[in-house]
Amino acid sequence: MINCQLWKPVIGYEDCYLVSDQGNIKRIKKARACTFIGKILKPDTTQRGYLRYTLCDQRRLIRMMAHHLVMFNFVGPMYPTFTINHKDANPLNNSVYNLEYVTQRENCYHALKMGLCSTVGVTHHDAKLDRTKVDEIIHLFYTTNITHRELAKIYNVTKSTITSVINGRTWKVY
Repeated sequence: MINCQLWKPVIGYEDCYLVSDQGNIKRIKKARACTFIGKILKPDTTQRGYLRYTLCDQRRLIRMMAHHLVMFNFVGPMYPTFTINHKDANPLNNSVYNLEYVTQRENCYHALKMGLCSTVGVTHHDAKLDRTKVDEIIHLFYTTNITHRELAKIYNVTKSTITSVINGRTWKVY
């Protein structure tokens, strides 16, 4: 509900915009032909699913991520080595209560824990092999005299990838 939101001026745009603790942005002063006074802005969505607003004043247009606006205005500036984590893993939920500053390492651990990414198998973002190819590699290795290097050349991967597959480090054989 929009009426139950806490609103604060957007730092750097204090005369033009308010940001809510739920991640909404409202214009409070007309600039150019951007939007009407009092209107809650409609964000666009990035390719990765995050909400982004376009703010304007008399001089320029700038795009800002909703979660950055909320954290900067309600919590304070971010340390250079930190990033913003969505606790529920939903990039559309920009409530100040769902956001936290974390290190990149903590953010990666959270993503793994929430099932957003994987370090092994076909769900890994850099996977070059699928279950069928892994089964073929293992079968060829144990039934022929083929070397790791030859398998790597056949499947267009590195020798260390073949070794990891055969040893069960990157693909688990069930």
